[in-house]
Amino acid sequence: MAPNYATAKITMTGNRLERARQYALDDSKRKHSKIKTPFVIGAIIDLANCFDLLDKKCLDLLAVAYKEMAMTLNEAGKYLPINALFSATDFDFKKREPLYPNAGFKTHNHIQLCIINPDCIKGVFLPRDKQN
Repeated sequence: MAPNYATAKITMTGNRLERARQYALDDSKRKHSKIKTPFVIGAIIDLANCFDLLDKKCLDLLAVAYKEMAMTLNEAGKYLPINALFSATDFDFKKREPLYPNAGFKTHNHIQLCIINPDCIKGVFLPRDKQN
């Protein structure tokens, strides 16, 4: 059976084990969370052909694609869709505090990936705390 990618969530925290633990714990306390026992699992992921929304070239491409889609739909008398494809991801950053006044960074920023090709996952592991 193929995995259900619409509901899969992977939060990348780089090598920040404590931040990943905090995310899992916070998510488990949400009203409709499916997480009952929060824990952290590590993964080695090859991003391969990634549409990286932190990369200016990808952002520029997205802006052009949006304009073209809007024009095409307008000419066909149709409306732009509301981003319902990713409605399962419901992170509410409005409740998070800025790191400092007028900051774009919030206390709980993270990067989220949707891995479509499972071959990109090269391995998984249980992370361990640093040894002194």
